[in-house]
Formats: sequence, C-alpha cells, structure tokens
Amino acid sequence: MLSLRGVSDRVEFRRGDACNIPYPDNYFDKVIASFAVHTIPYKRRDRAFKEMIRVLKPGGTLALLEPKSDRWIKWYVNEDLRRKLEGMGLKDVKFHPITITYPKRRTVYVIIGVKGD
Repeated sequence: MLSLRGVSDRVEFRRGDACNIPYPDNYFDKVIASFAVHTIPYKRRDRAFKEMIRVLKPGGTLALLEPKSDRWIKWYVNEDLRRKLEGMGLKDVKFHPITITYPKRRTVYVIIGVKGD
C-alpha cells in the first residue's frame, strides 16, 4: 500500500507504547496521535505526554485529535490541559474545535503545540 502512494522509502510503521517511545530525544519533526491519548489510563497519561514531547525536535509540532471530555476516564480539553502541556515544554498550545459526523455528529478538538527550544 505504501509503495502505491510513493512513500515506502520515507515511512515506517511501528507498534509501540506511548509511555515508552523507542526513539532518542529530539528525533521527530512532528508527533501525531488521533483518538489515542484519552484512552491511556489517567495515571499514565502524563508519562505519555512527556514521551511525545521528549522525542520531538525543538520547534517540532505535537498534534492530537481528541474528544472534548469524558468524565469517566478523567479526560478534559481545557485550560488545565493547556497549562500541563506548556509546563512540559510545549509553547503556543491551541485547541481547535472541529465537527465530525462519524460514527455520530460531535465536536472534537485538534490540540497543537510546539516544543520550545
């Protein structure tokens, strides 16, 4: 499938653990996760954030797509999350609401931040 898209020489898929990313510090220009972080158990979530930021190069972008909230798993896109991510080394953290229609119509958030130098 990758060869059809012309990216097989630049893309590698690896299965891993967001709390223990097997790459060195400052390795990636971008780290992207979609509907993943909120599913990490609450007590391990900060570790996952720290790992994602650790492997970003300075000036690199973290982009997440996540639901606004889920009280059962203690997930909230709010100012507390912004402060947490900025305290872990991201700057210019922004939340962009978008509406999706699958599997049902709902608002989700693109969460974007840039790793400081």
